[in-house]
Amino acid sequence: MSNLFYTKNLEADSFALEGDEFVHLTQVLRRNSGDRVAFTDGRGTRALGELVKMDRRSAQIQILSRQQSAQRKPYHIHLAVAPTKNMDRFEWFLEKSTEIGIDAITPIWCKHSERLTLRPERLEKVMLSAMKQSQQSFLPMLHPAISFDAFMAQPSTWPEARFIGYVEAVQQVPSLYSSYPEGQNALMLIGPEGDFSSVEVQQALAAGFRMVHLGHNRLRTETAALAAVHTFALKNESALWNP
Repeated sequence: MSNLFYTKNLEADSFALEGDEFVHLTQVLRRNSGDRVAFTDGRGTRALGELVKMDRRSAQIQILSRQQSAQRKPYHIHLAVAPTKNMDRFEWFLEKSTEIGIDAITPIWCKHSERLTLRPERLEKVMLSAMKQSQQSFLPMLHPAISFDAFMAQPSTWPEARFIGYVEAVQQVPSLYSSYPEGQNALMLIGPEGDFSSVEVQQALAAGFRMVHLGHNRLRTETAALAAVHTFALKNESALWNP
């Protein structure tokens, strides 16, 4: 499997590769002038480029060919997740959900949230690395963090298939797998370690979210979020590979 590199703009015939991508290309992989390198812009374009020259801080890349990857999946999956107190766990979720194929993530601050700060640049780097490692051409959208109340004031952007995971009701509600209609856009709410408050649950239910479970074991926030992403992927597998 060849290494995949990222650049924001693949429209020009040549460009200068700088920063972390340049360091990885030249100092880690030891690529030299004349070597060919694969690129993506994270928006569906893939390109083959040749390293034509380099200096101490940048490499000049000449585009040899480019192509638009197959269109995005015929469905869009968006998770609104409360960031975990341990940042490593939230980054683990971002990495693995990107590999599986999440489309959008919104960090949400809830009543029981134990973490109220994030470093978006760091999180985007984690997702970018996961996109390249899994050889994908689309970078998931990481929306700005927002309070639960503010998020609930955005119904015009929501799909019809929307769900909320609530630990206290796990024995009385259906599974996400059985509730989600294959091929539809979906939005899933995952709460913090202390779960959603009863008021937040009622807000979600009043807004048309359906309560579901992700298995009968008690899951950590990041595990529940990843289980939801994987459930959507499994349910849609036949629609994706057998259109």
